[in-house]
Amino acid sequence: AIQHQNQHLSIAAQLSDGVAKTLAYSSLGRVHHALGHYTEAVQYLQQGLQIAEQLRRREDEAKIRHRLGLSLWSAGDLDQCQQQLHRAADLFETIRR
Repeated sequence: AIQHQNQHLSIAAQLSDGVAKTLAYSSLGRVHHALGHYTEAVQYLQQGLQIAEQLRRREDEAKIRHRLGLSLWSAGDLDQCQQQLHRAADLFETIRR
């Protein structure tokens, strides 16, 4: 899965496709989280979050913030976890309206 997502990221970068890069980073974060590699998960999710913010993709941003919060929780960073989960909830609420 990691190899596949790295290929996805490489192709997205070659095409300068920000949306695809966001999704690839998010997927890499999810895979690393599932494997218990929380530091790597946080790093990939932060990269995806940065692009989602730049592209103003609020739904992607909310989803990534939620996943980032869970990875931060697993990594033991409860303050940052709470901040990300609150921001994700706020974004989801504005999207719903």
